[in-house]
Amino acid sequence: MEDYSINPEIVAKCDVEIQKHCNKGTVKEGKTIDCLMDLAEESEGKENEERKDIIRPQCFRAVSYKKREAIKMLFFAIMFKLSLIF
Repeated sequence: MEDYSINPEIVAKCDVEIQKHCNKGTVKEGKTIDCLMDLAEESEGKENEERKDIIRPQCFRAVSYKKREAIKMLFFAIMFKLSLIF
């Protein structure tokens, strides 16, 4: 695992997915988390057994949490900038 900017919790919970689907984490610049998010999106709406073939539940939860946190941060940044304008 070379992309040290990725959250250690995600690395721990998604180690199998990183090795199997995401170039073993050797590509930097956010490519590993992008790969994991793509896997999570691909598995959305699928049955549990079918989803497990793509991404394990603990990895899916970790990536989904990270995605929600990123959306919240973006929302608050936009609201802050809007408050400076008005």
